[in-house]
Amino acid sequence: MLGLVVFMLACAVCCVSFFRYVAKFDAKTAYFCGMPGGLIEMTMLGDSVGADARRIALVHTARVFTIVFIVPFIGRYAYGDQNLKPVSNFASARDISAEFFLWLVATSIVGIALGKLLRLPAPYLIGPMLVSGALHLGGVTDFTIPSELIITAQVVLGASLGCRFSGTALREVGRILLLSLGSTAILLTLTVFFGFAVSMVAGIDPVAIILAYSPGGLAEMGLVALSLDVDTAFVASHHIARVMLVGFGAGLIFKLGERLRAQQTE
Repeated sequence: MLGLVVFMLACAVCCVSFFRYVAKFDAKTAYFCGMPGGLIEMTMLGDSVGADARRIALVHTARVFTIVFIVPFIGRYAYGDQNLKPVSNFASARDISAEFFLWLVATSIVGIALGKLLRLPAPYLIGPMLVSGALHLGGVTDFTIPSELIITAQVVLGASLGCRFSGTALREVGRILLLSLGSTAILLTLTVFFGFAVSMVAGIDPVAIILAYSPGGLAEMGLVALSLDVDTAFVASHHIARVMLVGFGAGLIFKLGERLRAQQTE
């Protein structure tokens, strides 16, 4: 987690500078485009202070899209195909008992209700994850998710990412994608560097750290980790911390910067 904090600071400095001085975005838009936070959180925060919300949304969507596409190949290169367990090898719905399906439904319903009650970010994701994690850690159940549901979730996720480009001029999308590729290259370089550096210090699987640090979405990286049979709880916990730290910290740092700038002007 300490490595994650240093990693996020490095990403923020490099990417905000990229969008400000290379892409020539205005300061507010560049700030929220470059922060390694969640798409929804950064778009809403940027919109609330007068930044270009559509551009922010496109940049973060393209970032997530690119990282989700590239990171599994990094995992395959680091692990080797023989050490990976693809989704198709997970238990099929035909082989899972009715009891497991009941646990899945109950966990989902209770988790969603809890997520909304506690006003958690992404309550439909984090709520069920917390309830399922508590039940599995406590030894109450050992139910698993059938591979068909995992594959369906990946298809829906991929389609939803593509839908975000609707209504945008092709030229603008092309420009944003090119700029996003530049910032994503910076992010992936830092991710791989920190992944192997932290791995050597902490003795943790570098692919697990790369997935935990990869600034894709929480749900997206969780699905990639699940697909590659990497410790999903480890990956998800880091992404929750990243989203929360950036979600709370980005707005506070921006307001502090605006206040300092106003004082200097006076």
